[in-house]
Amino acid sequence: MVNFYSYSYSIPYCCLALGTLCMATIKTRFNHKLTERIFLFVIICFIGLRGFVNTDYLQYYQTFENLEPINRLFYNYDWKNNYEFGFYIYTSIIKTIFPNYHFFVIINTIVDVAVLTWFFHRYSKLFYISWLFFFLFNGLQIEFDLFRNAKAIMIFLLAIPYIQSRNVWKFTGMILLASTFHISAIVLYPMYFIGVTKLKKTVLVGLFIFVNIIFFMELFPTSFLIEKFSGIAVGKAADKLDTYINTTAGTYGVTFGYIEKSAMYLICYYFYDKLIRDNKSNLIFCNGFFIYYTLWYIFSDVSVFVQRIPVLYVFSYWVVSANIISLLKKKTRQYVYIFLALFSILKIGTSFNTAVNKYDNLLTGIESYEKRARKLRGFLKRYY
Repeated sequence: MVNFYSYSYSIPYCCLALGTLCMATIKTRFNHKLTERIFLFVIICFIGLRGFVNTDYLQYYQTFENLEPINRLFYNYDWKNNYEFGFYIYTSIIKTIFPNYHFFVIINTIVDVAVLTWFFHRYSKLFYISWLFFFLFNGLQIEFDLFRNAKAIMIFLLAIPYIQSRNVWKFTGMILLASTFHISAIVLYPMYFIGVTKLKKTVLVGLFIFVNIIFFMELFPTSFLIEKFSGIAVGKAADKLDTYINTTAGTYGVTFGYIEKSAMYLICYYFYDKLIRDNKSNLIFCNGFFIYYTLWYIFSDVSVFVQRIPVLYVFSYWVVSANIISLLKKKTRQYVYIFLALFSILKIGTSFNTAVNKYDNLLTGIESYEKRARKLRGFLKRYY
């Protein structure tokens, strides 16, 4: 019988994170462009050539296999009962070029890595540290499971310059495009207004206290709203809402995750003014992180919401953390890197220690979809 829990499952992910941290410390000693290309090639191979890892491949593999090529998609597909149409068109185009699921995965990965590379170069002071935080905070989950959310996030990242230039029409168009991949992208629209608004320190303190009162007293609005809407919803919408009511997000109270996120909120609060003085674009990412924190704990009673809504704002975590570290003195930064090495092992060790995260790669051989899916269904029935 396969062990469901084992820290051995997390070893490949730890190696990826620690290797990225090493790149951050040695990048100045070698040809920068060459090392970056090698690094990005490794990421593409690790993410893009993976086997059937995590859980959502169950749906996406079947969707890809059943999808019509682009020349027949508009005539033979039922648009009412499936994913958003932008995702279908995008996937169908890739399938028309080469009808293989793993080709689809690697194309997805190349697109996302290209966007993230542009994004980190433009907004992060520490390129490799931003990649490290990407791996530590939801980046791998987004790439492995949230195919539609991933594309919505990437489109939003490309739209950030329109927030800075105050081009509301182009930004709106990009958000509408992102919503054709995942409707939750609409939640990102307020960033056009909030992203350029410097918040008062009293507002940030009040928000932190308010969110923590809701969390610790379990005064969540989501369950109440779902129950109200479930009374008027019909069909598949009603079924989904009923499912959401019965899926709690887990442990409440002072957990490792709570300490980590709350500490980051307070650190971001402390450096808020300094970050903005250093670069005005940091205002977008600081405010984005405050939204991320707020949404995480307001939606934390419904697992589907906490996995889908706050993650749209996690991009702010990847940038603001690196930019805070860039403000530190060189000697202090060295101690931070040591802490990050230990934190990475702890974070990844507790996040990727189940059999659903068991990693394999096309280059070394993978388990078939049928075998992996059979195991996954058994695990889901037994442990979830």
